[in-house]
Amino acid sequence: MNLFELRSKLQSSKGAMYVIASVFFLTTLLQNVLFHWIVYAETSHAIVWFPSMLIKVSIALFFASFALLTKRKYWVVIVSAVFAFWCMAELIYFRSNNIFIEKYAFTMMGNMAGVWDSIWIFNKPIDWLLLLLTAILGIVVWLFDTPKRNAKAFAGVLFVSLVLNVISCYSIHRKMECLGETCEHHRVWNPFTTHNGVSLLGFTNEFYVQNVSVLHSLFYQIKELAFLPFENDVFVMEDIDKQKADTFVLPGDSLPTPQTPLLIILVESFEAWTITPQVTPNLYAFIQQTPTLLYADRVASQARHGVSADGQMIVNTGLLPITDGATCFRFPSNVYPAVSHLYQKPALIAALSLSYWNQKYMSDAYGIPQNYVVKQWSDSDRHIFERLDSVRTQHDFVLSMTITMHAPFVSCPTFEYQGVDGMPDEMYRYLNSVKYMDKQLGTILRQVTTDSLLKSSTIVITADHNVLSHESRQTFNAFNKQHQLGFGEINGYIPLVIYSPRLESTVRVKHQVYQMDIYPTLLHILGCESYYWKGFGVNLLDQEALNARPITPSDAQSLSDKMIRADYFKLLQN
Repeated sequence: MNLFELRSKLQSSKGAMYVIASVFFLTTLLQNVLFHWIVYAETSHAIVWFPSMLIKVSIALFFASFALLTKRKYWVVIVSAVFAFWCMAELIYFRSNNIFIEKYAFTMMGNMAGVWDSIWIFNKPIDWLLLLLTAILGIVVWLFDTPKRNAKAFAGVLFVSLVLNVISCYSIHRKMECLGETCEHHRVWNPFTTHNGVSLLGFTNEFYVQNVSVLHSLFYQIKELAFLPFENDVFVMEDIDKQKADTFVLPGDSLPTPQTPLLIILVESFEAWTITPQVTPNLYAFIQQTPTLLYADRVASQARHGVSADGQMIVNTGLLPITDGATCFRFPSNVYPAVSHLYQKPALIAALSLSYWNQKYMSDAYGIPQNYVVKQWSDSDRHIFERLDSVRTQHDFVLSMTITMHAPFVSCPTFEYQGVDGMPDEMYRYLNSVKYMDKQLGTILRQVTTDSLLKSSTIVITADHNVLSHESRQTFNAFNKQHQLGFGEINGYIPLVIYSPRLESTVRVKHQVYQMDIYPTLLHILGCESYYWKGFGVNLLDQEALNARPITPSDAQSLSDKMIRADYFKLLQN
């Protein structure tokens, strides 16, 4: 008997559709369990309960029941493949962002262009087992495909799956409630919600999906995407919030004239602990030897889902990003105040593409008409600094963004850093990328004392955001102490270096400050404190202001979110 004869015999058997339904059930269950097993292996706080397994069984039964109702069974392979790819996407997103996919992540699809290397690095070989299970299901469907169906069996299995789902969901919620696992400002999907999908118990998306089912997250995203264009995009500020915002605005709309040209270098994923003679010799020497310079190495990053775009916005506008989704994708047509508006010939140097973080439209919003794009991924920083050196004489404001230090830190063309045996691979890759960036940055820094334009300019070197996970920093700290590598505390602070001839001396800010403080500090140094938007932060050169902030960072985050969603600065113009 050949294979096709065997297939014909199997398809004609009475139990063919039950075989397909059973294998579909097992495939969906194993994919669900495998996903959660991988997540459990990568987190330290996940707890497995019997109800969480029961709900995975109910989900698998739910899907398998439809295989008993339909004539053609090939669709089960399509469903299984979609589920497998969804699980893989969730794992990649979780590893790179420490959360599961949220609805606004779908608006950032343009960011994938040019940076697939930084995405696929988070895909692990074990993830492909999810698709292997689908392939096995596909073979079974090919062998047993039959037009037979049984409506009574379908109804029975469907009913059992729904009962198990309700029982297990309720049990999990009661168990979580007893443990007090609550977090009011995270949104999740579950069968017992109040308003707009906000849980009565307020579990984090990560914790909920770990203990319930990744399919609940998929259902939630489908539901959320259906309402994406209409939810929260039209917003009217309450009078009390508008009054708070008005306190940060000065009367008049005239643009003050900056006292120096301005060069801002936003370094991708730059953490301050790396600034040492061994890793950043050029920047370290510049900080030590330059007499008119402000240096802060404990700047708390306030970037959120917009990451690099958020860093650019905070430095340039003094605003903080919205709390849900990326500002650059949700509100690119807003009116924004910006340091760049103060200059006659502003320009931006970006990497990869203007679609990356919606840069084209955000440049328009910031009043930057000239964009230079360096399309290389590998060795990009060298090309970026070469472009910066060639165009800076044509512009009075240049915002330049590096890219080589983008996670997973594999785009360096050379090995600049000499590591230590046994050094964690991520630590070596990160330090190597930092040292490579510093080598390229040195081409500009070495000219500051000799080039008249640079010498008379204000130069800002800072990070767009931090990058390492808490777990990575713990590992790096332990290795640093064990091998006495000479790093200070490996924390999540980003650095701020401002050179300006308008500074009278070197200023070292040793305590914690915030990313939102960069904007008002720049306005002060440039002599533009009369600009109508003061920003939420404080001038780092004003000790009295540092001790009496007009608003807390958390309140600034909340107010800024409301101002952006209401397009507050457009209202000011009307």
